[in-house]
Amino acid sequence: MPLDRVDETYEAKMAEFEAECNGGKGDAQACHNVAEFYTVVKDNFEKAAKVYSANCSDKKYMPSCFSLGRFHCKYRLLFYMIKCINLLWTCYCSGW
Repeated sequence: MPLDRVDETYEAKMAEFEAECNGGKGDAQACHNVAEFYTVVKDNFEKAAKVYSANCSDKKYMPSCFSLGRFHCKYRLLFYMIKCINLLWTCYCSGW
């Protein structure tokens, strides 16, 4: 759930980080902060994952690599949980 209200000062700081990141060509820490903003404030995990991925592979920025790995584990686990629930439901419905 995205945050409804974010302090204007915080929004301005994030705009500064986005400018410093410069579409992935700028400062690695700034890019990581942008990805964190997408994750925590905007709930835009797809966009955050793209920033983390580029920052990890292009700049070898380890905090972004860690966050990207965390995303993969979280969504892989979710995928398998859904698969297991569907299997259990199928078994239950078939009277097994």
